[in-house]
Amino acid sequence: MTTYRFDRCEVRPAERQLLVDGQPVPIGARAFDLLLALIERRDRVVSKNELLDVVWPGLVVEENNLQVQVGALRKVLGQTAIATVPGRGYRFTLQPEEDKASSLPPIPAANNTQSHPVVEAPVPAAPADARGPTGDSAARPAGAPGVSPRRLRWAAVSAAAILLIVLATLSWNYWKPASQTTHATVASAVGGTAPWFSVAILPFAAPGGGAADAQLAESLTRDLTVAFGRIRVVRVVSHALASTYKGKAIDARVVGRELNVRYLVEGEVRLAGEGFITDIQLIDTGTATQVWSNRLKLERGSAEQDPGALVTPLIQQLRVALSAAERRRIGTQSASDANALELVLRAGNVWEKETDPLKGALEARKLYDEALRLDPNLVDALLGRGATLNAELDFNPGTRDRLVQELDVLSMRAVVLDPDDPRVWWLRSRALVWQWRWEAALEANSKEQSLDPTRAGPIVERAWMMNMIGKPAEALPLVDRALALNPLDVGSALRMRCRSYLVLGRYKEAIGACEKAGTFEDLWVVHLYLVAAYAHEGEVAKAEAAKAALLRRRPGFSIADLKARGTSNEPAWLQQVETHLFAGLRKAGIPER
Repeated sequence: MTTYRFDRCEVRPAERQLLVDGQPVPIGARAFDLLLALIERRDRVVSKNELLDVVWPGLVVEENNLQVQVGALRKVLGQTAIATVPGRGYRFTLQPEEDKASSLPPIPAANNTQSHPVVEAPVPAAPADARGPTGDSAARPAGAPGVSPRRLRWAAVSAAAILLIVLATLSWNYWKPASQTTHATVASAVGGTAPWFSVAILPFAAPGGGAADAQLAESLTRDLTVAFGRIRVVRVVSHALASTYKGKAIDARVVGRELNVRYLVEGEVRLAGEGFITDIQLIDTGTATQVWSNRLKLERGSAEQDPGALVTPLIQQLRVALSAAERRRIGTQSASDANALELVLRAGNVWEKETDPLKGALEARKLYDEALRLDPNLVDALLGRGATLNAELDFNPGTRDRLVQELDVLSMRAVVLDPDDPRVWWLRSRALVWQWRWEAALEANSKEQSLDPTRAGPIVERAWMMNMIGKPAEALPLVDRALALNPLDVGSALRMRCRSYLVLGRYKEAIGACEKAGTFEDLWVVHLYLVAAYAHEGEVAKAEAAKAALLRRRPGFSIADLKARGTSNEPAWLQQVETHLFAGLRKAGIPER
């Protein structure tokens, strides 16, 4: 029986075995049957009914079971491997190289137009008005196609985002149907057909020439490839394949076509005094232009004792740069034939450009909804819609009960669809926070951190939760930890430090943290905290200036508005904000209503 090889994978039908990078990957019997059916019919779109008949012969099953198996395969093969053709079915987009010279004849389409009622347990259905994507409030997982972290506010505005992300944003590598583009199609300079978020990390150079430097460069390249490949949004070429370009002068366009990737990562590591300097750049293979670069300095002892000290910050920077590059790219393309993932990316751009956060969230939701109409199980779209719900809860608390219920259902659906995606646990934690289920929210946050330990965002989010349950002193070490993990994400961490100092009554320290945070992000909540802290310290002029800045961003703001959001019901928290936040706002003349 024919063995199929493609990309990093090998399918052995006789042994009913799937290998990735030479190692067996356990998948369920239904998933294997589905994979084989799609490969054997790869010359055409296969209807859902035909696949249901092949994979579940003699059984009557719900279509959601098919979607679940497709999702499981996409997590192993990459989201581009199986294309959804709206209204028609699925198509296998990778081009396998068969061991035998002869290929199997195409299998004709089944003539079956009957629907399949439910027998096997379906995935929980999305609510009628939740067929679109996103929202966020506290820390939106980075790297996801979605809204820029600049829009994020703890317990308030959410952002991408996802990109991270939303990034953040994805059934991470969703792509066009094979009838339009395939994985094997050569990329072009404009709107190429290489998968979204596709990257090759080329071997880092070691200009110093020493054996230790060369070993460090090799280890760094390998570790970056492994770590970057764990990010669901990213499709990374294997280290073995990328290593074939070591020491060669390359043309980015040619390499991009050969590897079918949109971006190359190049870099070098060299010894400088008692430390290392790492230069890294992201190159667009369509135009052979550098779209981002940075330099990282690290003490030699730190790098030798903890290799992750180099990898973690580089991954943090790369995921944000890649997200930004893809969002810029989607902005140059026509929206007329956008697929679900492209709609998610466009939604992030819409939200980011709108100066009114609530208006931006509601406009972005329309695109998320359209994405979910095309692909109801696209996790990125669900995350996006969840983020907009979170933002609406912050800015329009009058509809709290309905929004909280919808966010609860949507977040549970996202967890069921992809429990290994850290972003779904972020969304779940937000849903639980709005219900004041703090213990469960902290558990969801722990799950998010365990799945994505390289990000500082979930740690800052946890610091915010500690504030909400009346434990600001426990939030401060978490802020320090987040800053140590990612010194670039300064604004959100300093904002949380400011908030913690404020409700501890340490007003001068709160002012210092918030003034510094304000140099990184111009959010209304920063001015809110400064109004209270300045007033407590008797700095009347500064309190007036901060109040004016606050009211420019939130016209008509009152203490009642803040209370109406119902952020927490914990007695300790209620006492702290009454004593330190609300009292300071009253001193500064913020109206009660």
